[in-house]
Amino acid sequence: MRRSPDHSLSDLDELQRSQAELAAQIEILRRMPEILKKQEQEKSVTLPPSDILTHTIREKKFDEVVSKGEIKNNRKALARNAWLTVLLLITMAVLLWWAYRELARLGLI
Repeated sequence: MRRSPDHSLSDLDELQRSQAELAAQIEILRRMPEILKKQEQEKSVTLPPSDILTHTIREKKFDEVVSKGEIKNNRKALARNAWLTVLLLITMAVLLWWAYRELARLGLI
């Protein structure tokens, strides 16, 4: 059995393609130490985040927590003040009614 020339050409093309892929992978692996060295240099040159930044982030979180607590405390105070206001208005109405009844009993009104 003889192979057709087209079949042998496709095998040759496939072999050349796989050889080119292998050469490309070998080149990447050959340059890997340079790439890693460059990445390490960039990492060592880059400054870490400033303490000011971390402090600002912590302060912001603290302010949010405190703000929530302040809001809760303000709501409680407003509710307490509302009840005191209602009780004061009732007391004023009772005193005015009592004063009117007394003045009417004495015949001054």
